[in-house]
Formats: sequence, structure tokens, C-alpha cells
Amino acid sequence: MKLPALNEIRQRTVGTDKFGGINKADGTPLGEWEELSNMDFSRYPALKSRAPREYNGLDRSLTGCMYKNDGWCYTVPEGIYIGGTLYPLTLSEGGKRLLSMGAYIIILPDFIICDTAQDPPKFRYLNGSEQSEEKMVGELREVNALDWDKMDMTAKTPVGVYKKLLFFVVSEDDPKLDIFRIGTKVKVTWNTSTYVGKSPNSYEKTEYMSIKSIVHGDDEEYNVVGAGKVGLFFETETAFADTDYFYTEDAPVTSARQISFHRDAVMRLSVPDDLEYLIEHNNRLWACSSKNHEIYCSKLGDPTSWGDYQGISTDSWAATVGSDGDFTGSAVHNGRVLFFKEDCVHVIYGTKPANFTLTTVHLRGVKKGSADSLCISNGLLYYKAPEGIFAYNGTTAQKADIPLGENITLNASACADDRKIYMMASDGKARVYDCAHGCWSCEDCEGAQRGFAVNGSLYALMYGEDTKELVQLSGEEDMAFCEPKVSFCAETGWINGENAAMSCFSKIRLSVGIDGDPTKVNFCVKAKYLDGEEWRTEYSYDGTNPPASRVFIIPIIPMRSQKIKLRIEGESLHSSRESTHAGLTLYGIYLNEEEGTELGGEH
Repeated sequence: MKLPALNEIRQRTVGTDKFGGINKADGTPLGEWEELSNMDFSRYPALKSRAPREYNGLDRSLTGCMYKNDGWCYTVPEGIYIGGTLYPLTLSEGGKRLLSMGAYIIILPDFIICDTAQDPPKFRYLNGSEQSEEKMVGELREVNALDWDKMDMTAKTPVGVYKKLLFFVVSEDDPKLDIFRIGTKVKVTWNTSTYVGKSPNSYEKTEYMSIKSIVHGDDEEYNVVGAGKVGLFFETETAFADTDYFYTEDAPVTSARQISFHRDAVMRLSVPDDLEYLIEHNNRLWACSSKNHEIYCSKLGDPTSWGDYQGISTDSWAATVGSDGDFTGSAVHNGRVLFFKEDCVHVIYGTKPANFTLTTVHLRGVKKGSADSLCISNGLLYYKAPEGIFAYNGTTAQKADIPLGENITLNASACADDRKIYMMASDGKARVYDCAHGCWSCEDCEGAQRGFAVNGSLYALMYGEDTKELVQLSGEEDMAFCEPKVSFCAETGWINGENAAMSCFSKIRLSVGIDGDPTKVNFCVKAKYLDGEEWRTEYSYDGTNPPASRVFIIPIIPMRSQKIKLRIEGESLHSSRESTHAGLTLYGIYLNEEEGTELGGEH
């Protein structure tokens, strides 16, 4: 009897034991993922469910925090905690931003400066705060007299030229005089009912001015200061016209009265209005104003002085920008101060006011509302732009999240070191970039407000419905609690055979390991064989029958299909008292592929 000739069915194994991150840009090859949540590369090239995050519970009334002098400082409505001690302050409502500059802590937007070098700390109030002890009460005087020496007496009708001066007079023994120096920006408030002479209708007036000069004792030219007095003269040349009206009271000059006196006027330290995105660089504060289209820096070493222009290296500095739109964020990168808008960045070069130079570079900038997304890792500045995550190298910016395959349009905050970048979006997810292995993944980050990089660890300030927590994203510091459960998943793209039209998968094997207590891990392996099909559970582990070995093989006989998609999902349970936390590690995925033929045998 003649038997038919049989063709041998060719088989081969495809698989990988090296795993990367999310990659939707290149068709998601085997070993990379369409979805990767709460898994990391701490055991690269294996893939591991992330460890539970440790955290400390915070005061529910906390409004802002920062790390300084080896400890966390934070504000509450009643004041600020420094080194565990509450220092009472009256703060405005809402969240606070704490900024460090040397020994100073600056509380924004209240603009209260705390000098931690003092014991107890000394607080300085700016922006015209009524709490400020750094204010002086004295007489505001205005001279508006005819200057006969400057009048052209040969003219048919001589035109009056006025000596117009505005100055503040206090006793030369006033202990607060050392606070107010030439160039200091101040806020002066006076009431017209307090002037010497007849009483007009009373009204209060406030102006921001700079001190031009200081005169002690009698002034020879105008004789307006007086013995034992000090006069602080203000810049008036450009702000106040030399007219025959008193500026301070809107009243005309008369032959009987050419000097206006206002008692109980108040002078306070001040800063420019509407400052945004304050940062510290080279012992100066830098800020911008969208309203004024300007960029500023404070005097060297003095966060209270923003208008000191004496032509020396310690001066303040300001510049006007011509670009459209509001400022959206600021950062320091490669020794340069950057102020971003959504479509450009303004770069300040130089080391002192004499050589400060402002340059505008047009690129995709920071999304409005994402100023906290600016962070530096391995020399690149990362931030959330309107279309996603971008990286700036000092010259240009490029999209850094192309493997994620989506345009992330949400606002975000971030923190980074040279190992990881956490970009925490308002959808409760953090896009995480592992710098060592060039891999993207996602982690849960519900309620994240701000990120911090401190002493080799990364932290996030997270708000829940009734809680506020400082959560450790990466690092080894021991904190009081850890999250009780971590849910994880990893989903492949479509896995096709080498000759998809003539082959199918007959067997799947997964090499996995369980760390810690095996009863605290549960997971399942699901498969999908057609587009639009529901996931089918092919294997499940609930922790009730632990395997004999920590590393074991999961065999799966799939439906015979020319393509397949796999999904591993589960959760691990944790306790703060555990020395080794439970988790799942994926070491390899292997698929047996059988190839058929169109040729029949001989019968």
C-alpha cells in the first residue's frame, strides 16, 4: 500500500527576556508595551511591579511646603512651621509657594521674607502689608516753588519753572532708617486731611516710588528738612509734571503757600506689582510680569530691593519684552535664567546688570498652568508643553514622549533626578521616564500637586478628599507609612508570527517570579485574538496555592490564531512593617509558532 507523503510542520519559538517601556510609535514590538502601569525597570531587563510608596501624613490645613536646612518647612493659615515650631503669621487665603534664597524663606504670594539665620527667625513684610514692622511714619512734603534762576526773564511773558520736590521727613534717630536706602522701592500712603494749612476734602492716596537721595539736617537750597531731621527724596523727574499744582493734594500753588506738609504719612518697603514665577539664581530673585511685559531681578543678596539702580554690580535690573501672550513658567538651566511663554522662551545671559542680555528663542514653550512641570535631568530641561512633554537642550526643544503615542494636553507638575522623571498630569497618572534604560511607563499619581527632588529622593505633595500626604516616589528614606495596595498591568501590542498568513501560535509560556509573601500577590494573564474581542482569562493566581519555586513557568494553550495580544494584570498587598514587599516579576515571554503549507502531499 502506498501512503501519502507528509510534509513536516515547521515550528519555532519566538519570545524575549528583555523588556522595554511603552512604545506605540513603532507598532509595539514584542518586549515593549501598549500599556504599562505601576511596573518599573528596577530589575532590568526583567519587568517588575513597583514597590509600594512610602509617605508621611501632613497637616490637613497645610497650604505650602519646601525642604530647607535638613527639614521640611510648611505654611498653615496660622503661620509657618520651621523645625517643628509654629511661628504665627497672618497669611492670605489660598495655597502658598515657598522659595529659598540663602538663609531666607520667601512666602508667596504674600511676599513675606523669613530670615532663618536669626533665632528666632525674623520676618520682613513687603508689598505694602499692614503687618509690616518695616515701615516709618513721618511727614510727606512737596516743594512746588518758582525757580527764578531758570526763568527766561527776557521773554515778553516769562514762563514759570518750578522747583518740584517730593520727600519724606523723619527724625534722624529713627532706628528703621537703615532699611530704606538710595534706590529702595517703597510704597507711600498719605491722607490729604493731615496737611498743615486749610483742610480740603479728605482722601487717601498711595504711590510706589524709588528713593533718589537722602539729606540729613538743614537743606541749604530749600531749607525744608530741619535740624535733627532726615529727608528721603523721591524720584519725581519723569513721574510728576512740574506744574503749579501740588501733586500730593491736587491743589494749586498760591503765593502764600508753596510747600505742602502731610503728617502721619506711611512709607513701607515694596516690590513691583503683579510679579509671577519667582526663582532664585546667583543670590538674586528673578521674576516676570505678564501685565507689565517685563522681567526683573532683585538687588544682589537682597530680596527686598527691586529698584536699586546705582550703576554698580549689585544693582537690581529690569527689561521689557516684546513677545505676545502671558508668561507661563521660569527655570534656571546651564547658568541661564529662562522665562517661558507657550510659543517662546526669553533667555537672560550674563553675570551682572552691566552685561545682562535678553534673547528670545521661538520654540514650543510651557503650557499655561504647567509651570511646576519644569525639571532638569541629565542636562536637559523637561517640561509640559501644550502638545506633550518636551526637552530643551539650551538651544532648541524637541518632543520627548513620542513612544507614548499621544498628545498629552492636560496640565502637569513634575520632579526629576538623573535616574527618573515623573511628569504628573491632572488625570491622576504620572508618565515616568527611566533615564538609565530609556523607557517610558505610567504610574498612579492621584491628587499630585507638586514634585520635589531632595537629597537623592523624589517626592510628591498629594491631596486626597480628606488627606494631605508627602509621598516618596523614589529613594530609600524611611517614612511612616506605605500604601496598602498596588495595582499593576502590562499589555503587549499585537504579536504576529514571522509568516502571519501561514502560521499560528500553539503554546505560550511566561516566566514569572513572586517576591515577598506569595499570598499577598494575585494576578491573571489574559489574551485577545481578534480586534474588538473581549479579553479571555487564560491563567489566574490568587495566592491560595503558592508555587513550589519563587520563579516558575506559566503554560498557556491559546486558541489557534495568527495573532495574539497578552495582558498581565494584578495587585500586591503591603504593610508598613514588612522588610520585603510582595511583588511580581516578569522574566520572559515565549510563544511556539507552527507554520503550515499550501502544498498537499502525494496520495
